[in-house]
Amino acid sequence: MDTYGFSGLPGGMIDQNGGAPLYVGIVGYWWATTEFDVSSAYREGMYSANSNLNSLVNESPVTKSYGFSVRCIAN
Repeated sequence: MDTYGFSGLPGGMIDQNGGAPLYVGIVGYWWATTEFDVSSAYREGMYSANSNLNSLVNESPVTKSYGFSVRCIAN
C-alpha cells in the first residue's frame, strides 16, 4: 500500500474485442476519471518489468470497449 492507500495489483486487461484477460500479473490499467467523449476515455496504468514497477504515461484516449480495472473511492 502506498501513502495514498492504494495497493493495486496488475490485473491485466480485456482487449476491445472481448475474450480472455491479457497480461494478468504484468500490466494494470485503471480507468481515469476523465472522459474524452461518449465512446473514449483516459486510463492510468503501470507494469512490472525486471522486478521494478513502472508508470505508463498515455495521454491518448482509448475506446471504452476495452476492459480495465476500476478503483472505487468513498467520499
